[in-house]
Amino acid sequence: MKNKNELNYKQLKVTCDPSIFKFETTENLKPITTGIGQDRGIKALEFGINVDIKGYNLYLEGPSGVGKTMYTKNYLRKIAKKKKVPQDWCYIYNFNNPNEPIAVSLPAGHGKEFKEDMENFTKEIKKDIKNTFNNDDFEKEKDLIRQEYEEKREKLMKKLEKDALEERFSG
Repeated sequence: MKNKNELNYKQLKVTCDPSIFKFETTENLKPITTGIGQDRGIKALEFGINVDIKGYNLYLEGPSGVGKTMYTKNYLRKIAKKKKVPQDWCYIYNFNNPNEPIAVSLPAGHGKEFKEDMENFTKEIKKDIKNTFNNDDFEKEKDLIRQEYEEKREKLMKKLEKDALEERFSG
């Protein structure tokens, strides 16, 4: 016995008549820059963006696919055009306290340059270190230091043996 609310598989498919649209492809359409059906959320976002208090944050929540991210990005782009470009902040490794990086403020756009300069510096210094340690002069210096160390060690061992004999500690 068939239930009056029961559907067959053909009734589950929705088709759309393309002739109702007045465009060839969606590429011909202007992007939607407003939120659709999100009036309360849009008002809250616009209010929150205008709260200019240190430490004030916004959190967007809602179902996927309703345009939160798209609307927020578009709105922030529009607002950002009217505001002063903020400074760049770079966080530098703190050798004295590795768990607390050092924050450095740079003029807008200089953070990327600083990053690139540091990457180039690191590459160059690695190359220089490698060349230094593979250098013949370095090897000669290292051998000389090793030889001096061995000579000092030998003198100390002879003195220790002599002192041990004098004190009758030989065994």
